[in-house]
Amino acid sequence: MTRAAVEVWAGLDQEDPVNRRGLAQAKVFLADRLAELGSATQAVAWAVDAEAGFRRLLLAHPGPEAAQEAEEALDHIGRQLELRLRFLGFDALAGLRADGLLPERLLPQAVVAARIQGVPEAVIGGRLGLDAEQVATMLEVTPWLAVWRVEVRGADGLWTVQPEPWQGSAQVRGLTAEEVGADLVRGFAASPLHPGEGGLWRVLVWWHEEGDPAGARFRRVLGPDAPAGTPS
Repeated sequence: MTRAAVEVWAGLDQEDPVNRRGLAQAKVFLADRLAELGSATQAVAWAVDAEAGFRRLLLAHPGPEAAQEAEEALDHIGRQLELRLRFLGFDALAGLRADGLLPERLLPQAVVAARIQGVPEAVIGGRLGLDAEQVATMLEVTPWLAVWRVEVRGADGLWTVQPEPWQGSAQVRGLTAEEVGADLVRGFAASPLHPGEGGLWRVLVWWHEEGDPAGARFRRVLGPDAPAGTPS
């Protein structure tokens, strides 16, 4: 239904600012629905399209009420784009860039997202159309919030979260999630809270906020009973 609304608005006279505003709004709604359905890449593409529409409206000098509406829509789109980029793999980010759907202002976050995933800096630059100095500068000035949790499994099979500093967060620059996680693995292995050689424990690292273990950017289970091939 939302796609149909976009098509209806797109078929109307685009010289009319009311129709242009309606089309941009419909694209915002479509981006939000796609995000809810898990189509993160399409959601970003439609949000960028909607953002361009609202910027064109502002350049056309609309009335105060329409201008305020456009500004509010742009604020919403900006927040959503920053959120959604965190869920995209590097291939999706590079594809958006190649299609002209990754705004320049979001390139630093895209570079950081790629680095968190462990993509080499040279590859990041090559696929995002940036030189080595640009990539290095973006990584230096754009931190990401690493959120971690170390858990130990008890005799009852339940995981117990360990106290600070083994549950916490910090802003880091230029590091991958695996590098942050590996440092936590080494630190906890030498901690008095380590369960010993016979214990089972795990380290999880997220970007921005703690969530489901399956969504962690780094996760590793350690101990004699750790399953083979545990993802990290």
